[in-house]
Amino acid sequence: MLMMVLAILGNITWLIHAGLTDNLPLIVCASLIIIMSFVLIIFKVKNEKS
Repeated sequence: MLMMVLAILGNITWLIHAGLTDNLPLIVCASLIIIMSFVLIIFKVKNEKS
């Protein structure tokens, strides 16, 4: 779980950098990775409750 949280924080940093430099491919990639990381965290939390 810690790795996923750190991955999200790192990609948020990349997303901020990409926004400041108007780098569209990096914005898209960082956004997709953040979304996928959130999905993995949701799956992990749901499976731990079961």
